[in-house]
Amino acid sequence: MQLPRATIWTVFIIWCLAMGLSIVAMGAEPTGSGFTRGLNRISGFLGWQMAAAVMALALWIGVRPLPRGDMLRRLGRVPGWWAVALVLLVAGWIAVGNLGSEFSGRTAAPATPPGPTTAPTDTQ
Repeated sequence: MQLPRATIWTVFIIWCLAMGLSIVAMGAEPTGSGFTRGLNRISGFLGWQMAAAVMALALWIGVRPLPRGDMLRRLGRVPGWWAVALVLLVAGWIAVGNLGSEFSGRTAAPATPPGPTTAPTDTQ
């Protein structure tokens, strides 16, 4: 069953909106304090990226019946490849972060015991 071309364009536009809103979510003012400060930005970004991934999957499946050389079929594959590239980019970023210090030759500074927190007082 082939989807109407207007439906494919509509899903593509919704994907573009989800991608744009994920970028907007990263620019939001961070809320919270301590460890959770800024978690609203990350959760907003990932939430919109998940919505975009659903649209990308729908597009990938929806353009399959189109002829191979059709420009709309090529355009419908872009969101899927974008999602794959984003996953690989994040995985590479994590790998470099975890392995980077091992290859740079830097080691952690030795721990020094803490000194006194206040100056000693003379109690005579």
